Amino acid sequence: MRKFFLFALIVVFSLMLVSAGSTCSQSGYKWCYENSNTYGSSTAIAKIYLSDFQDESGNALTSSYVTKGLYINVGGYFGKQGVGNLYFYNNINSWDSVSCGANGCNGQYLPEGRKKLASIGEKYIGCPAFVSWAIDSASNGDWSWVSASLGWLGSGNCFDYMVVECNSNSDCNSGYLCDKSGTWQNWKCVQKECDSKSCDGTSYIACENFKKVNKGITKGECGVECLSNEDKCDESTLTYYACENFKWVSQGEQIGKCGVNCKSGVKEYLNCSEGYISDQFVSRTCTNGKWVDSAIQTCSCIDNTKGICAEGYECKNSDCVKTTNWLQYILIGGALVIILAFFSFIIWLLIMKKFRK
Repeated sequence: MRKFFLFALIVVFSLMLVSAGSTCSQSGYKWCYENSNTYGSSTAIAKIYLSDFQDESGNALTSSYVTKGLYINVGGYFGKQGVGNLYFYNNINSWDSVSCGANGCNGQYLPEGRKKLASIGEKYIGCPAFVSWAIDSASNGDWSWVSASLGWLGSGNCFDYMVVECNSNSDCNSGYLCDKSGTWQNWKCVQKECDSKSCDGTSYIACENFKKVNKGITKGECGVECLSNEDKCDESTLTYYACENFKWVSQGEQIGKCGVNCKSGVKEYLNCSEGYISDQFVSRTCTNGKWVDSAIQTCSCIDNTKGICAEGYECKNSDCVKTTNWLQYILIGGALVIILAFFSFIIWLLIMKKFRK
């Protein structure tokens, strides 16, 4: 029995991709390499096909975060007789680590199809390599075998992929969102709590990334116009507003608020001596909440004019005199009469008692 071994090594740099064989093409795959070996009437042909790395759904990767699983599609061709196998190697530094013979290769047997490289929560930094091995035999007894290799060589430093349950809301089912609040190993799809803001009484519930966040009492939300420690003024009307139950409530004009020093329309007189408003008095009037002084006037009064004399005085004969309180006099006189009558009665009783003896 005769056999012949051919091993051609061709190094092709493409994302650190290296191969043992020559290029070919295969629909549905990104890379294709092949080798062939003929001895006598036998010709062994081996091809290895690889796709791009994919996520669980078969989508090409767009970032280092991979959704639900890291995969690569692996296919092979084993000559017209179709006798051969695929093998998987991880973290080999050289093709010298691949040993093949008439009975196959020393790698991990790999069925055709999708090869899963990492699951959720795992980080993949490996260097995967793949080998296609084929054998052919002729009717006259000639036979030959061959291998074709394709993959990445290195000691676990080729890639940096992290497999997550989700990386965006589109990775989750309807009504769910991707919660990325923890480390990437804990990213997960959770049910949405909200789609928009809401209120709980006067508490404002914001909706942030589809999660409810209680912001408490917030001005401008949930009917809250103001906070309890706030007040304000309407300068055009000098109206003072206080915050009551988170609403603005008008308090009207308030002395000491909004620049109001007095009640509009009130008039008063200053610098009064006894009985008079003022010897040289100044009258002032409250206009728009401010005192406006009138001209200085000489203190005098005219009969029956009110507001010129001080309290307890009245204007008589152009003079301010104390007001006569007749009711007070009547009450005092009445009380004296009653007291006098009482003592007189007592004395009469004593006299009558003496005469009876």
